[in-house]
Amino acid sequence: MRRALEPQLNLWPVPSAPTGHPTESAYWRGSLASRTRSRDEQKQLGQFMTPAPIARFMAERLVVDRDWRGRTVRLLDPAAGSGVLASALVEAAVSSVQRPSRIELLMCELDPSMQPLLDACARELAALCARHGVAFEWHVQGGDFLQSAFARSNEPSIDAVIANPPYFKLAGHDERARAFAHAVHGQPNIYALFMASCASLLRDGGAFCFITPRSWTNGAYFRALRTHLVKQMAIDG
Repeated sequence: MRRALEPQLNLWPVPSAPTGHPTESAYWRGSLASRTRSRDEQKQLGQFMTPAPIARFMAERLVVDRDWRGRTVRLLDPAAGSGVLASALVEAAVSSVQRPSRIELLMCELDPSMQPLLDACARELAALCARHGVAFEWHVQGGDFLQSAFARSNEPSIDAVIANPPYFKLAGHDERARAFAHAVHGQPNIYALFMASCASLLRDGGAFCFITPRSWTNGAYFRALRTHLVKQMAIDG
């Protein structure tokens, strides 16, 4: 017997071709790429593309009531995949009546096969920003975000983070768990480390929006994370 390829759940249809909108185009490219992987490979990478409607909802929540007029804003997606969430955030920012004058976007992605997709995504976003008179600069960072010097810097330099990080448990002796020992306990789930790191990278007035399980809201394993988040942030109503 051979292992069958199992596509993602078709909760939202995949367009037959890019639509000309960066968010939908990124989802189209990512969905096609993910269909070449088995479910086991997707789980190992924690790689499941966020549907465009969800990405837009998250981005709009991040941008609403943010006065970025005339400012340079720095945006981060620490688990970028094909760039769906990053695209939605940039689209929301340039569509706002309080749009910034310049956007600097950092997209981090472990899977090197996503690099060409992210480059294509960034080119579409650059064209979009140019049409709105917003300067745009981007950088794609390969490798494990949690092992990067930036993730561990604790330097507030980011205005908004949007993310759908991987979800799987780490052993307590994992080097990444040890690096974020201030915010994890026992056998942590890797998504908690993404939350802890990104909370420390936000500037005053910054915000993040994550897709995660709700397990972090209770239980001993996540107590340190909850304490860290309360110290760093407030919950939007």
